[in-house]
Amino acid sequence: MRLQLIGEIQHLIQGCRYLADELGIDIIAQDKGDISADKVYVYEVQGDLEVVKEREGTYIIKYEKAHHFFRALGILVEHSQQSTFHIVEHPRFERMGPMVDVSRNAVMKVETIQQFLRKMALMGLNQFALYMEDTFTIEERPYFGYKRGRYSYDELKACDDYAHALGIEIFPCIQTLAHLGEVLKWDWTQSIKDTPKNLLVGEAKTYAFVEQMIVAATKPFRSNRINIGMDEAHLLGTGKYLENNGYHTRTHIMRRHLKAVMEIVQKHKLCASMWSDMFFRALTDTENHYVLDKEVSQEIVESKPKDIRLVYWDYYHHNQEFYEQCIDRHMAFGEVPIFAGGVWTWNGPAVNYNKVFLTANAYMEACKKKKVQEVLITAWGDDGNEANIFGTLLGMQLHSEHGYTDTVDTEHLKRRFEACVGESFDAFLAMGQFDGTPGTDYTASHTSVYNPSKYILWQELLGGLFDCHVQGLDLPKHYEQLKETLEKYTTKSQYPLLMEFYKNLAEVLSIKAELGIHISKAYKAKDMKGLRKMIDKELPDLREAIERLNVSHRELWYSTYKAFGFEVLDIRYGGLKQRVDTTIYRLEGFIEGRITALEEIEEESLIFDGGEKEPGVELINFNQYLRIASAGVMGF
Repeated sequence: MRLQLIGEIQHLIQGCRYLADELGIDIIAQDKGDISADKVYVYEVQGDLEVVKEREGTYIIKYEKAHHFFRALGILVEHSQQSTFHIVEHPRFERMGPMVDVSRNAVMKVETIQQFLRKMALMGLNQFALYMEDTFTIEERPYFGYKRGRYSYDELKACDDYAHALGIEIFPCIQTLAHLGEVLKWDWTQSIKDTPKNLLVGEAKTYAFVEQMIVAATKPFRSNRINIGMDEAHLLGTGKYLENNGYHTRTHIMRRHLKAVMEIVQKHKLCASMWSDMFFRALTDTENHYVLDKEVSQEIVESKPKDIRLVYWDYYHHNQEFYEQCIDRHMAFGEVPIFAGGVWTWNGPAVNYNKVFLTANAYMEACKKKKVQEVLITAWGDDGNEANIFGTLLGMQLHSEHGYTDTVDTEHLKRRFEACVGESFDAFLAMGQFDGTPGTDYTASHTSVYNPSKYILWQELLGGLFDCHVQGLDLPKHYEQLKETLEKYTTKSQYPLLMEFYKNLAEVLSIKAELGIHISKAYKAKDMKGLRKMIDKELPDLREAIERLNVSHRELWYSTYKAFGFEVLDIRYGGLKQRVDTTIYRLEGFIEGRITALEEIEEESLIFDGGEKEPGVELINFNQYLRIASAGVMGF
């Protein structure tokens, strides 16, 4: 399709060139006489986004902001086969877009970010936040982000330039108090460390370091915005601060620190936001910050600096009214908060689309009703970032459609996703079913969530810690069917490495889900024939499937992320393959009489004492590899 854009379009042309291949179009300069090109008359106006096909070869786009134009361009191409059309959308939000965690091993390559930005532009998203605890460069601090894939100034500047051409603002989300374990593990930080994850409040060297972080994180970007973190400062004031200052409440210490950090922010003329939970945890003596039964006191309101925005983060609840009430609680501070939802990348190797749809549909409706103007779509990477960022694209599309329509029905979402991403809606839904298995019940409560794909993958074969939870659910059948479904899409996909990885994951889980249970039953029944079959067939099949999964994950990782970080997953896969070998060794020893008993199985299996549980629901939620793989000590 050849398009000749006519109007004040100089600031849009570079972005159009970036999107040309995505859309399958050629952009013809408006001063060229090309009668074969369709004419697109472009008008920058206030108000609604409009895309019109008046007649064959003639289109009109009306838009207010650059990101609206790029969404409109995608809509034009999507509907171009119709004889005429007139589509009007009313943008609901000033800003919306993802916040991607690049601090838990998976540091997106520059070209990956650029690819992701192109998909965002077609969706009509206009902000992209990078969550960087230490994965950016501070020249004066060589150990800051050392061997962690940190970005250089030039890399971040290149991303910013690319995003700007697409009408997208990039800004950094950093940490200026807690969540700094990867920084504070090095000896050079002894003078600024309170606890293993928290900075030492009140120390002059701390604020010199914080200023270095703020300057380095913001310098590559056009934006003057920054998120300074401040969330989940657990154990704050219980280490060196306690030794130096005696006991003070966490709230007192955080207020002191926030005041000092905001002086640095103001010095550099930045616009700061922070996660709001520190203020709401002050209402209760628990760690819960979703507090509806207590009013925000005037003292707490006055403790917030006037020139910082609060970010209400919540990706757990299924009830629109709950989100509305929490937004109302934030209104006590005199302004509508920024809202941060999420696409559930952080709970295992796959996006959990059961949870994404239940939560996002509720909170996006609440945000529209309460006139929230800024939405962050978080893609955290807890415990090694096992899920791939491109698996989130359907979640991004869901949020974007909420931003331009009153309600989002499945057919509309499917059509828009396939137009913007060029990928099968059904394939992505299937990829989101690794944790939507028999034995889960996402309606059990307003916060229920499960991640069997995580602990089935990494747990032991001999006396697995989660066997009591997966027994009798016929999970092998679920994962075998999922594998067959994903196989249909692998060869047709624009993301073949992504599909191959998830197909291989389904295969491993289909073999492994109940294999440990079958081994235990055969052992206890002294079924030597059954054990021999496992040694000769099922365990070797599993090892080969794990090898395929490891290789496909490796290819996917290195195509998406910088090299640093995959060594963690390689170690996990290597351990998994070695444990299959050791399981064969142990079973052979038992069959041949060299081993009289398998202690791993002899000890009674108990339910896993940890994680999140729902009464009457077999499966649970737990996301820590070190405790999934073994009850033994796996560190210092």
